[in-house]
Amino acid sequence: MNAQLTSTALQVFVPFILAGFGSTLAGILLDVVKEWPVYVIVHHIFVVIPPLLGLNGNLEQTLVARLSTQANLGNLNRVREQLPMIFANIALLQVAVTHRYLLYRAYHYLYLRRNGAHVIDSFCQCGR
Repeated sequence: MNAQLTSTALQVFVPFILAGFGSTLAGILLDVVKEWPVYVIVHHIFVVIPPLLGLNGNLEQTLVARLSTQANLGNLNRVREQLPMIFANIALLQVAVTHRYLLYRAYHYLYLRRNGAHVIDSFCQCGR
C-alpha cells in the first residue's frame, strides 16, 4: 500500500510542479510584454489572454479524454486504427471551437454595437 501511495504521489506531483512553473513563467512573460505598444494602445488584450489560455487547456483535456476513452475501449490498439481516430477527434474539436467562436462573436458584436461600444472592444470581448 505504501509503495502504491508513493507511486501515485510522484505521478501527481511532477505534473503539478511543471504546471506551476508554466503559470509562473507565463506571468513573468506577461510582465515583460505589458509595455509593448499593442498592449498599451489596446489594454483590453490583457483581459482576453487568460480566458484564451483556459479555452486552450479545456480543448486539450477534451481531446485527451476522448482518446483515452477510445484507448480503454481497445479501439487504438493498431496504428491503422489510431490515425483515423486521432484525426477525427481533432477535426471534431476544430468544428466545435469554430462553432462556439462564431456564435460567441456574433453575440458580443451585436450586444456591444447595440450598447454603443467601440469595435475594438467588441473584438477584445470575443476571447472571454
